[in-house]
Amino acid sequence: MPDRDPESAAPGPDGVERRMVRDAGLLSLLTMISRVLGLVREMTKASFLGTGLLSDAFTVSFVIPNFMRRLFAENSMAVAFIPVFKGYLHEKDEAATRKFLSSSLTVLTILVVAVVALGMALVPWIVRAFGSDPAETAILTRIMFPFLALVSFAALFQEC
Repeated sequence: MPDRDPESAAPGPDGVERRMVRDAGLLSLLTMISRVLGLVREMTKASFLGTGLLSDAFTVSFVIPNFMRRLFAENSMAVAFIPVFKGYLHEKDEAATRKFLSSSLTVLTILVVAVVALGMALVPWIVRAFGSDPAETAILTRIMFPFLALVSFAALFQEC
């Protein structure tokens, strides 16, 4: 009876596939936790602020940086960074990959800091565009704007 060739055997789950499934499960779990915490946030907001002027100010101050996060952190990473980074990884040139990552971090830092600073400076005009009360909303939006920088850097590091 001839020995079976290990390469001709039916492919079974290997370490890479198991790790991918585990990571996907972890991502799903973390997403679910995030959604539950978002619900808790909304319930807490409703409990403390009700449905008046302060509630609207909080909502608008959260929406503006969150919108910017979608533009900078999520879309830019998916559309621009990931395909280029994948190309560098396939080339297997560690020095070029490090240079690309360093350059990406530098450009992201400059752009995000500029957008956050500009956004914080233009908050009164941005808030008026949403039709909200400028005083409370402007204060809360200025507090929330650095969130954009933190999430943008987290998105970059997550992809690396």
